[in-house]
This record gives sequence, C-alpha cells and structure tokens, in this order.
Amino acid sequence: MLIFSTLISACGSSNSNTTAQNARAILLASEVPAYIAAYEEDLQRRTFLFNGQGLDAAFFQVDTENQQLVMSFNQGLIFLSIDLASRDLTGDIRVHLGNIESDVDEVINQPLARLESDSINFQKRGNDFVFSGRLEDSVTNASYSIYFVYNSSYITEGDANIEIITDSVAVIAGGLGISTYIKVKDLVTNNPGVRTLVLQDIPGSSDDRINVHTGRLIRQAGIATYVPSFGEIASGGVDIFLAGATRHYEQGGMVGVHSWCCINGKSAHLAPRNAPEHESLISYTKEMLGEEAGEAFYFFTLEASSFEDIHFMTNDQLLEHIVDNILPPNQPIN
Repeated sequence: MLIFSTLISACGSSNSNTTAQNARAILLASEVPAYIAAYEEDLQRRTFLFNGQGLDAAFFQVDTENQQLVMSFNQGLIFLSIDLASRDLTGDIRVHLGNIESDVDEVINQPLARLESDSINFQKRGNDFVFSGRLEDSVTNASYSIYFVYNSSYITEGDANIEIITDSVAVIAGGLGISTYIKVKDLVTNNPGVRTLVLQDIPGSSDDRINVHTGRLIRQAGIATYVPSFGEIASGGVDIFLAGATRHYEQGGMVGVHSWCCINGKSAHLAPRNAPEHESLISYTKEMLGEEAGEAFYFFTLEASSFEDIHFMTNDQLLEHIVDNILPPNQPIN
C-alpha cells in the first residue's frame, strides 16, 4: 500500500509506500525543525466527526485506477476523490460501512451500507480539505452527518512503532514517515544504550524527504541495523537499513527495492542519470555506502524494478551492494 501512498505525497521511496511531477525538493537539515512543527500543526487540525461522534480516521491506501484516496475508521472506509496530478482532493466523498478487520474486500465491494454525498459542503482551507454536511444511504434513505478535516499529515506521518526489547536492542515495524523521525530521535536521545535496531516489517516510507534524516539520526548515533530471517523490508525501509553503522542480514529476510515515482509523470528509472531529481537520494546513498558504492546501489534500485512492482534482492546482490556477509537464521541479537 505504501507504493501507492508515495504517489500521493510526492515522496516516493528511493527504491519503491503522490505523484511528483517536478524535481523533488531536498529537505535540508536546517529545515527539519520547521518541517516537524508544520506537521504537528496539521495534526492538531485533523478532525473526523461521523454522526456527531468524534472518531479516528487513518490512511488506508490510494486507488490509482479510480483516483481515490481511501481512509479507514472503526465503522468502515471513507473514499475521497483525488486528482493524482495535482494531489488535490476534488470534493467527492462516500462512506462504506462494514467490518474492515474481518473482510476489507467485502467492505469495498459489498458494504453493509453505501453512503453517498447528499448535501456536502467542500472547501480548501490553507493546508486542509474540509467536508461538512450529510451522507445518505440510497437503499434505506438513512442520513448521516459528517465533518472531516483532511490534510496530508494523514499520509506522511507513517504508522511505524519502535519497541525496546532489551537495554541494547530495539525493534521497528510499520510504515515510515514523519512520526518515525520523531520516534527515532526520542530513541537515540533517551535510550543511548540501544546499539541495534531490528527491522522487522517495513513496507516503505510515505515521506522520503524526512526519511533520509531519520536514517542520519541512526547513523550519527552509531546504531547497527539488522534484518532477521523473518524480516521483510522494502522501499524506504531499505534506506533505513543502509543507515546502520554496521548492517546485519540473516538468511531468509526479504529486502525489496524498486524505482520511485515520478519524474514528469514517469518512473524515475526512465530519467537520465544526470537528472537533478536524483540528487537527494544519490547524496544519501553515497553518505551511507561511500561514493562509488552509494551511486551504484541507487541506480541498481532504479533498474531492478519499476515503481509499480518490487524486486527482492538475491544473496549475491546483497553481498555486492549492502552487506558483508549472510548470517544463518535465528542468531542471537545483541
């Protein structure tokens, strides 16, 4: 799903979770505090009221075929129409009621109720898209009130969690984003004894502008990264793996790479090697792997797969590009 989310946030992974039509902007280290502050302000304005009840909404996926941003909440799914080129919502909204924990496909295709726009007021207000009014079930004519303040923080925050396992080992799992940077900064500041970060299940990053700075926090703290035999990382998760002061990989772990989207609407691997859009991530991989190895790995990821797909690296490719040896499964992690 994060492959699709990169299409919306204009922050596709260096290897992969909206469409960047122009040169991707570099987020300078000096700009990170203001970037975090802006995210936290967006976070405070987010609101979802459904039939008068305040509920939590969360990013679910982007349906690129139907140009819909899909959000989840405890009673079902919210579908917001989106212009993938501009990354702006267009004002159409509907809700499908059902149990997404038991059967998401059923909620999408055969919901308990399908609520369509009845009288919805839609406006763009600063960074926010605001929906207010009523939705109606065309079968029962039941009417539901809705008030939804949406902004990009829903996508760019990520949902990764960090758990400290021992005094020296922490585990990270989930989609990376702005909140990951905040959590990693807290980890390195308040838990200096942690020397190894285990990457358990990371499908990608929804904000690569901040993700490279998350990686730099890890490198500056001298923390090793570790992909266990049961681990699966892809996209921006691989960028975090690169950040390890030492990188450890167990046989059986999955490391997935691909190109990112997009340069003038096309997968980045189709752009010339000297295109300025490559600059930020080439700089990062060079910083993590060294001048020659970093550039070689970056272009390997672009050529391994287009952004719509993914390539899981072989042992030979891992040894060639990012690890020194392949460990047997189930090693003790210190």
